[in-house]
Amino acid sequence: MGKCIFCNSEGPFTTIEHIIPESLGNTDDILERDGVCDSCQKYFGKEIEQYVLSKSCLGFYRVLLNIKTKKNREPIFDLSRPEKNSGKIPSYHPRSDYGLKFFPYNGDDANRIEVEIVEDERFNKMLADNKIEIVMTPYMVVNIGRFLGKIALELLFKGIGDGVFDEQYEALRRYSRYGTSNEIWPLLHGVLKDPIHNWEADGGDTESRLIYRYSIFELKRYQNLVIFLFDIGSERYGIVCNQKFPNPRVVDQLIDVDGNKVQFIWYPNFR
Repeated sequence: MGKCIFCNSEGPFTTIEHIIPESLGNTDDILERDGVCDSCQKYFGKEIEQYVLSKSCLGFYRVLLNIKTKKNREPIFDLSRPEKNSGKIPSYHPRSDYGLKFFPYNGDDANRIEVEIVEDERFNKMLADNKIEIVMTPYMVVNIGRFLGKIALELLFKGIGDGVFDEQYEALRRYSRYGTSNEIWPLLHGVLKDPIHNWEADGGDTESRLIYRYSIFELKRYQNLVIFLFDIGSERYGIVCNQKFPNPRVVDQLIDVDGNKVQFIWYPNFR
């Protein structure tokens, strides 16, 4: 029996780890009772995935695509107002729209959602602006980064085994499992030219759509950087796995054949 890739413990390893969460529809990318101990698996599920998939920008697409939980419950994207200035990492931004809850639309239009306005003062603002504004606060950036780091390290473990214990991944391992109280690991983010969730014909009488896609690769031109990119809906998120603050010009090398671009998102000073 090996050791956990996040906490270095010797287990126990009694449960199957879904590299991409089940609540995003994943049934194939798994670690079979190996690599992630029960304690770390429980931690990520409760403290990271639950937040990211219900309270961060990624949660919006779970509602839009109506991806039910493994207990067959409908998803909710909850923009409840967080406590102002609570904790070391700010989770509140005055320009962000709070007091909203999003639910799947149960009619025939697959690209509609229902919105419950919990706080009345937001209603007039939304009508005037004709949009909903979600600001990625430091807390959201940190947790999306930890979410992506967790997935990337598990994919690396599945691909290269114990190579994931190499020193170059140590900082991301600590960040993903234990978080931070000062410096944020920058995210890569961009808007896709063509959303991946559009319905496509399967050649018969049925249609399907892609929920997510990802890639992990090495960029040799910039000190052999290992990059993880994750697409969902109309957005691309990513993280550099083996260097916290790479040369910002690395984004110039991340324009794909479809013309999709990314930029770094981070908060240089949030304390």
